[in-house]
Amino acid sequence: MKIRFIPARIKEEVCVSLIDREKIPERIGVIGTVQHEHQFEKVKEYLEEIGKKVVIGGTILGCDVSNAERIADKVDAFLYVGSGRFHPIGVALKTGKKLFILNPVSKEFYELKEEDVEEFKKRRFVAVKRFLSSDVVGIITSIKPGQCMIEKAEEIKEKVEEMGKKAYLFIGDEVSETEKENFPFVACWINCACPRLVDFRKDMINFEDLEIFNR
Repeated sequence: MKIRFIPARIKEEVCVSLIDREKIPERIGVIGTVQHEHQFEKVKEYLEEIGKKVVIGGTILGCDVSNAERIADKVDAFLYVGSGRFHPIGVALKTGKKLFILNPVSKEFYELKEEDVEEFKKRRFVAVKRFLSSDVVGIITSIKPGQCMIEKAEEIKEKVEEMGKKAYLFIGDEVSETEKENFPFVACWINCACPRLVDFRKDMINFEDLEIFNR
């Protein structure tokens, strides 16, 4: 089956004058979602006009923040062009850098609050503690392109069983809370699909978390 990607560009103009030149550090990386990709150059030109050194990282696609990671050592912070907190928080968690948001829709410029990032870190810590105390664990992977990690899920299952826990492997297209309710005996879940699935769940960890404990 062939897949064709068609970019949908937002019509709202990005208002670069909203950027607070005093808050933005000297080296800044520009990132955002595909809807705003055509506005990156305009943002870059403005930042350079006010004396900043700019690197365009590119688009953030879903849970994939690799475009931000590859330039993280070249910048002091990131400027995210887009709306919402999902993507900026993902970048902050992966890179440890400050995040500034320029929202073309709401016409706002602001810095991502550190407490927002810390809240996600605390949630992750709680989930890891829950896994360590769980006797029965479910391991989830997806059949979606880019999220299908069946071999990794099988490897994780072996590691969990070596820890003395009972492990079950679940494979599907969608990961939903409703479906999880059909397996109340599973105390904790290990995610081998999109890593951002754990962001809003206290009973799920990513497989990378487990590998840290097994080192």
